[in-house]
Amino acid sequence: MYSEQKLRESFNTVKDAIITYECNTLAPCIPAEAQQCTAEPAFKNGAVVSPNKKKKDTNMSRIYDEDLDAFVEVTPISDTYLSRSWLDQRVDGIARKIDVKLERQFGVRDDEPPKTFADVLARLTSGKYVIEDSKKNRESYDSLNYVQWRDPSIKRDDVGYKLAEEALRSAKTLVLDAVKVLDPKDALAPVQAFEKWTYVPATA
Repeated sequence: MYSEQKLRESFNTVKDAIITYECNTLAPCIPAEAQQCTAEPAFKNGAVVSPNKKKKDTNMSRIYDEDLDAFVEVTPISDTYLSRSWLDQRVDGIARKIDVKLERQFGVRDDEPPKTFADVLARLTSGKYVIEDSKKNRESYDSLNYVQWRDPSIKRDDVGYKLAEEALRSAKTLVLDAVKVLDPKDALAPVQAFEKWTYVPATA
């Protein structure tokens, strides 16, 4: 028969063994650590090389992409590219402003609405508005919603506007060509000249 003392010692020995086994097998381990624990070591010139150690890239034109798990080439942005991009944006902005003027010139766009009551009175007094006869006596909480703020003397001319739009598009293309092929310093002059562009109808 075992004494109570020996039974306790045996129980503690078994308990310690179980705890040690659980700690060794169930301890949390992040994937990178788990890979380091299981991967076979590599040797180079007699020294152990870790298979999980990432090499640092000394090429400044490459960056590490975590999704691809690899270095990828990055094309540096030059000053010429930035200057041409800026000039491209300027040409687009200039063309939009000219197009709005052409739309109003040919009656395909209304004028800017008045922003104050004084502006409303000035427009109404000068007759720079249009309202359909069917809406003149229509009740509304805001009768000005029926008003088109435009000069009634300017008649809508869709054909004329289309010709002007084509001329504007051609002028814009010429400027963009200069921006694409010339040095940005040389392309600045055509861009500035484009700001003063006006439409001249072709004569028969």
